[in-house]
Amino acid sequence: MIAWCQSLLRKFRSRAAGVAEPPVRDDADAEIRDVFLAELTEVTKALQSAYADWRARPTDADALRRLRRGFHTLKGSAPLIGATALADCSRQLEQLVTRFAEKPATPDMVRVVEYAIQLLPGCADAIRGARPLPAQLRAIGAQVQRYVG
Repeated sequence: MIAWCQSLLRKFRSRAAGVAEPPVRDDADAEIRDVFLAELTEVTKALQSAYADWRARPTDADALRRLRRGFHTLKGSAPLIGATALADCSRQLEQLVTRFAEKPATPDMVRVVEYAIQLLPGCADAIRGARPLPAQLRAIGAQVQRYVG
């Protein structure tokens, strides 16, 4: 537990100093990654369910809340393992979904949320295999940014 806390502190310090993080190597970092991957699997299932409910009932406030919460969770936890593209995309998607409570979603907005959710298993595979995250995350983030502008 102490090693995990020390690793977490190193990550926060390096982010605060603007220093690039080293790749995940030690046991503590591997443990953080494994916990994140388990969370990502759960969040992906929750987002898939919330999305299906929202598409069936676009005015379902609970489904929108669950969508927002899923993206909010990823926004907060992805940086801990260095998945900044996933965190940034999730932050923008959280903002977009929050906006759906005020304004109805356009068909393009619906498609971008669906596509983002579909990319999550690929993100998990990339993290598991120590490969770069799908480049489409940045494209989704840029598209969402135009919507929430």
